[in-house]
Amino acid sequence: MTPALSGLSGLHIGLIGPLPPPSGGMANQTRQLADLLAAAGATVITIQVNAPYRPRWAGRVPVLRAGFRLVPYLVGLWRAAGQVDIFHVMANSGWSWHLFAAPAVWVARIRGVPVVVNYRGGEAEGFLQRAGLLVRFTMRQTRALVVPSGFLQGVFAQFGMVAGIVPNIVDLSRFHPRAPVRASLS
Repeated sequence: MTPALSGLSGLHIGLIGPLPPPSGGMANQTRQLADLLAAAGATVITIQVNAPYRPRWAGRVPVLRAGFRLVPYLVGLWRAAGQVDIFHVMANSGWSWHLFAAPAVWVARIRGVPVVVNYRGGEAEGFLQRAGLLVRFTMRQTRALVVPSGFLQGVFAQFGMVAGIVPNIVDLSRFHPRAPVRASLS
């Protein structure tokens, strides 16, 4: 455990983001962050943006499926906001921002819960060119914006938003260096 994560006992965190399956980059980061925060003593309430459709058949109906995912998500956000000290929102571009990240920020604002937005994704520049005014308006409601790289920090700076850098989490039990390769001389 890193020193930055020690002493979180008693803190209640609403962690909003995708979870595996599928095991994509942001879903893995959300799961690992939840585990690290809990190991440091925080109580973590995870609000999953990619929860399975209920009923299952709703996931096969294009327009209907948005409602079947969005309504339970908004209810979950509202409930969690009444139980936590802070929201940590895993965010990215496009419809995902508008349907999941922005509503989390606004629910937290209404409920008086501070928000950290953890933005990821390589489409940030194009997205901010198209929706920068809306994103900046929503971001003014947050306490902090964090990104995993200097590249994204620079992109957000171009649009007048200050971002801190919090690198990706790497689970060393899953990833380890390869043995050195020896060149053969023939």
